[in-house]
Amino acid sequence: SSFFQPPAPAAASSASAAGPWQTPPSQTEANLIAKSVRLKGEKKLKQAWDLLRSEFEVQNRIWDSVSTAVAGGMAKTPAPAEVKRESLKVELNKCLESAKQDPKAAVRQLKPFIVSTPDKEAPAKILNHATEKAAHGVVKALRLSELCDRLAQSLEAMAAGSEPSDLEDLLAACQIQEGALETKARRVLGLG
Repeated sequence: SSFFQPPAPAAASSASAAGPWQTPPSQTEANLIAKSVRLKGEKKLKQAWDLLRSEFEVQNRIWDSVSTAVAGGMAKTPAPAEVKRESLKVELNKCLESAKQDPKAAVRQLKPFIVSTPDKEAPAKILNHATEKAAHGVVKALRLSELCDRLAQSLEAMAAGSEPSDLEDLLAACQIQEGALETKARRVLGLG
């Protein structure tokens, strides 16, 4: 006898050949997997807000340096530009504070800062590239979080006996990027 046992032949009964990854999960297990998927989306949204917060802190330091240089007579900035920057600071700081309480709802407050417009004085044109890119990242993370919510709802529905559609596309769109969680989600969804 050897330590290695070859797999059961294909003709064996499906019950004996089925591995634990092929057995349908319990409703409790499916709900836990759904919760993990939902949390994954929420975590990515929080990380995107944290990055924006960090980039905006750098942006503020740059603006403070410019203000100090202007006050010291080393640089000139038109007064209207300074007023617009200060107004933008106040509004974006309010948005960042709102995101701490409700990251999804705060995205609505963020959108005016990233709307593309040819106007040089538009908020998106006043922010540095890294801050603007981080703001776009928040919007993308919100979309991803919403997709993860939909996938979690599908997982819960499958556990309850429903058959949602477009599961493969939805799973791919969620970008779970965590092998074990994706495998478990596939098992609940019956995607193999």
